[in-house]
Amino acid sequence: MPVPNGQQQILDSASGADLYRDFFEEAADGLFIVDREWRFVTANRQWLDMTGYTLPELMNIPYFRMLTAEDLSRQPLLSDILRKGHIATQERCFQRRDGSHFYAEIRGRMQGDGNVVCVARDITERKRSEASAAERTRELAALQTLGLVVSSSLSLNQVGKAALQGILAAVQPDLAYLFLRHGDKLHLQEIAPQEALPRLGVIPEHRVGECMCGLSVKEERPLYSRDIHTDSRCTWDECKAAGIRSFATLPLRSGPEIIGVIGLASLTDRDFEASSHFLETLAHQVSLALANARHYELARQELAERKIAEEQLYQETVYNQIILESLPGLFYLFDQDGRILQWNSNFVKISGYTPVELASLTPVDFFLGEDREKIIATMNEVFQTGEATVEANLVNKDGKVTPYLFFGRRFLFDGRPCVTGMGIDISERRKAVEALRESEEKARAIFERSPVGLLLIDKQSRILECNEHFARIFGAAREQYHGINLLDRLPPGPIRQYLIDSMTGEGLLTFIGSHTSIFTGKEVHLSIATEKVNPDLFVVVMADITEQKEAAIAHERLQEQLLQSQKMESVGRLAGGVAHDFNNMLTAILGHTELAIESCSVSDAVYSNLKIIESAAHRSADLVRQLLAFARKQTVDPKILDLNDRLAGILTMLSRMIGENIELVWKPKAGLWPVKIDPSQIDQLLANLCVNARDAIDGVGKITIDLRNTPFDAEQAAQNPAIIPGDYVELSVSDTGLGIDKEILEHIFEPFFTTKEVGKGTGLGLSTVYGIAKQNQGFVSVYSEPGTGTTFKVYLPRFVPAILTPHPAHEIDQNMEAPRGRGQLVLLVEDEEVILDVGQTMLMRLGYTVVAALTPREALRAAQAHAGEIQLLITDVIMPEMNGRDLAELLVGIIPGLKCLFTSGYTADIIANHGVVDTTIAFIQKPFSYMELAVKVNELLVPSGAFEA
Repeated sequence: MPVPNGQQQILDSASGADLYRDFFEEAADGLFIVDREWRFVTANRQWLDMTGYTLPELMNIPYFRMLTAEDLSRQPLLSDILRKGHIATQERCFQRRDGSHFYAEIRGRMQGDGNVVCVARDITERKRSEASAAERTRELAALQTLGLVVSSSLSLNQVGKAALQGILAAVQPDLAYLFLRHGDKLHLQEIAPQEALPRLGVIPEHRVGECMCGLSVKEERPLYSRDIHTDSRCTWDECKAAGIRSFATLPLRSGPEIIGVIGLASLTDRDFEASSHFLETLAHQVSLALANARHYELARQELAERKIAEEQLYQETVYNQIILESLPGLFYLFDQDGRILQWNSNFVKISGYTPVELASLTPVDFFLGEDREKIIATMNEVFQTGEATVEANLVNKDGKVTPYLFFGRRFLFDGRPCVTGMGIDISERRKAVEALRESEEKARAIFERSPVGLLLIDKQSRILECNEHFARIFGAAREQYHGINLLDRLPPGPIRQYLIDSMTGEGLLTFIGSHTSIFTGKEVHLSIATEKVNPDLFVVVMADITEQKEAAIAHERLQEQLLQSQKMESVGRLAGGVAHDFNNMLTAILGHTELAIESCSVSDAVYSNLKIIESAAHRSADLVRQLLAFARKQTVDPKILDLNDRLAGILTMLSRMIGENIELVWKPKAGLWPVKIDPSQIDQLLANLCVNARDAIDGVGKITIDLRNTPFDAEQAAQNPAIIPGDYVELSVSDTGLGIDKEILEHIFEPFFTTKEVGKGTGLGLSTVYGIAKQNQGFVSVYSEPGTGTTFKVYLPRFVPAILTPHPAHEIDQNMEAPRGRGQLVLLVEDEEVILDVGQTMLMRLGYTVVAALTPREALRAAQAHAGEIQLLITDVIMPEMNGRDLAELLVGIIPGLKCLFTSGYTADIIANHGVVDTTIAFIQKPFSYMELAVKVNELLVPSGAFEA
């Protein structure tokens, strides 16, 4: 064999190269050398013979690739031991080139150059011997364990379970069966493991001579198959469908008889026949255990049959006594001479006499007086007629009296006539009868005195009985209803149909509705419940809910009024918020427009356009004020008024407003209560109501204005959530117009709701009326019928404190010259940048020095920087970070004596809610004009309050 270069270099490098080469090649053990990467460097002939590889093939295979996967996963390579210079020894399982396995003991040692020299000794035969010995040991242990298990079991079921569990542990098949023989049939006794049963489905009954199990019994020998799919002896398709591959059958013998068979199955290819000696020994042990169990079952069955026979004999002996003792009452047997021949223990216990005493007594000895006579008569009757019953009071030995019902029947006993019978204690029955009588009396009392109407009817709808309350509901005499047929008397309608449904249906049925009495014609609202007591009797319970129905209608009406009020409140809050945003924008529009007008002459082409914008902005501000009036948030100046005087002053103006074709009628009222309200609001309120009335009249008509004092008490207020109890002055405006439909009436006070043509109305007139009334703690009501006209009534309270007293101010003439400043420093705070810019421009044009701030925080920094110079603070009320009042308080602390002017797009009462407005503060409402701002600032900065130009 040629020596590879690597091997030749190694051998030549050692002294005595030829000697070592011969030793290496001719050694009895395999020798090989691997490098640091566990790759083969060289190997001798023995190692090549062991593995089946040639040396070139071997040098291309890493050492660990020759190890089986199981061996490699079980024990690692001993690299660490080798690196330390120690000799490492391991037993490893290798895979030959042809795929077969062999075991070798490997002894290796690392050389100085890092290569490992290994000696391999083939130990395959030794391993097989050890495995065979271990297998024999395991089989003996399994046989011993199985013998102990099955020998400790007595029943066939126990032996079967124990045998299969032992076989599973010893042989480890995938499935094991136990069939027991019954004639020519084999019945499945046990299967293991149980979870494998669903895999097989329904197991058919086997017969001796069929399939491998039946053939094994017939031929009385074990049968083995490596593949049942190709084995003609196996005819059971269920086994094949379950995936079983290999099979073994072991017949079970008891003496000359085959009593069953054990089947072992494997899902893979397995040679059960290789373990035939062990398997047949197992089968022999199971056979012995089964034979013992069968003998035990036979002995147990024979013993059970004997016990049954003894029990039957015992039962026949004591049968009569058991019957007697099981009877609930007294049992007795006496002859025609009255001698008591037999009794039960109850008779002894209840009578109080001993058995010896009872033998000397007669039945009549237990009764006194009339009861004794009844017993004698009954005894004569039963002997004459054959049977009889009687109720009598039995008296026991201690004198205790108990009522009994006695039964007696004549029969022949030992050829002579005797009577046997029972006595039943009827104490509880008598109590029940008495209780029933009392219950009936109570039921009658409840029926008669019930606070609801009660009615009993039969299945033909005839009234059997009714109580007095039922008659009172309809105002008729009770006797009129007795015996009448309701279905014949009731007219077609809901209540008649309900009665039919109640009589044909099941369970409790109810009805709520109105009904007119068939006798008096009285209409009532009823709540009815009907239930069938039995097929022939129905109970009807009826309650008059007329008052509750009317109260519910009233409550529903109040609920609708409350919802309407809440809706108007929500719309009012929306209108107030919209007005605030409009006012902010109008401030910017109006301010910039006025600044532009100031910057041009009348002759400029743009001048007329700017004046149009200014006029439109003022009209828009008027619309916003109407929104604020609806929202009850406009600034007012209330005064104490006599509405008679106020109406007299504006009557001419109202007449011109409505036109000559409509008659205006005013009815003043003497002694009219005064009210406190802004006079302009009265003018606005009447103007809107009269214009609305005028537009409702088609052609000629009349409008009537009426005044009166109207008090409201708590009861009236409870009917309308908008009313607060107290004294009110009623101002009503009535017209003879077309009237208002109910659907429209619900929306007439909503802003921008109008039925007029486009351009004929803003939809804010009646909203303004509503808002003025609510702002002054009053309310509005309206009544209208289509075709007959409409009446609006405004209720104003008597002397309600004013919401706000505005700061007094000069009357402003927009054509006068604006008062100017003298360079005073003004701190302007406004969170809307566009308004801040226009305000700063206006103030600077008026001659003031301005420090502008978009936030309260900027304002505080500016105040600290100019603490000795700022003379006036102009601030918006509602801002982020803090409101205007809090900012003013902080700045006054920094600059004592600082004047403050508050401004807001919100209106007076909203501002008051933030704690700003009172009777002394200075306030200017957005949108404000150039002139209004000039006058307001001049008022605050000039001590005398006189204007300065």
